[in-house]
Amino acid sequence: MGPAGHRQVVQGYMLEPGQRVLVLCNLPPREMHGVMSQGGLLVASYADGQRVAVMPPASALLGDLLRESGERWPAIDLDAAENAWDRCSARLSTEAGGTVLVDGRPLMLAGEACTVSGGAGGNFT
Repeated sequence: MGPAGHRQVVQGYMLEPGQRVLVLCNLPPREMHGVMSQGGLLVASYADGQRVAVMPPASALLGDLLRESGERWPAIDLDAAENAWDRCSARLSTEAGGTVLVDGRPLMLAGEACTVSGGAGGNFT
């Protein structure tokens, strides 16, 4: 829960109890499987079919905003032919140690890198 309060997120991904994840909150609410979803999880996908949620660093507080160069990420309209998520996801990758990269640099939150347990080769399409 962050400054906006609780969010209900519908995602085809199983979380472990207490697992911390990054939630994309700049998505407009939409109905999924008969339930209103108010965001999306940031999940890396691998060639073998494995999907791994991005983990914020331990120092990150609930509700911390993910920023790039001090700027908030733009709102995402998934129905647009070319949308902000398409442009952003193409810039994300993972490296062998599990660090999530944006344009080859660590994706930072609260001064530390965000990670995945899947290692290198993750994509975010």
